[in-house]
Amino acid sequence: MATGKKRELTGTERIFARGVAEGKTLAESYRIAVDRDEITAGMKVNASKMNKRPWVQEQVRRLRDGFQIHDLDSVGQAWSDLLNLLKAAEGSQNYSAAANLMRQRLTGLGALETRLRVTNAIDDNQLIDTLSGGDEAKRQTLLELLGADSFDSTTKH
Repeated sequence: MATGKKRELTGTERIFARGVAEGKTLAESYRIAVDRDEITAGMKVNASKMNKRPWVQEQVRRLRDGFQIHDLDSVGQAWSDLLNLLKAAEGSQNYSAAANLMRQRLTGLGALETRLRVTNAIDDNQLIDTLSGGDEAKRQTLLELLGADSFDSTTKH
């Protein structure tokens, strides 16, 4: 059937190609394209066959080339995911990895702007007082952790 005409994609192929381009597995993309609830072994075989079709591969390439970050992710989805991550992190008390990943993701989406600026607005003693919250035991612990009565750069250690 070499007529030289471009092969039109079926609706199933179009949905499948979109899923693959978005990063879903072949089987998941096929499951969505054929509107089924579960992935079967036969679907995995059919997904692999569909993925080998040159016109489907071309559509996947065309979609991937045209994607922008907002096509693949959204600010709303990022905030929703952040809330879910926070709930999951409560049990393990491991917030730092989730927070760092979400900061990077939201920055990439343009929803968060990070500016880090180091200032000398307060001196060492004010910082220790702020961190200790006025509790003398905490203040002493902080000073012991720092290894000196002061961590001012003018102090000789």
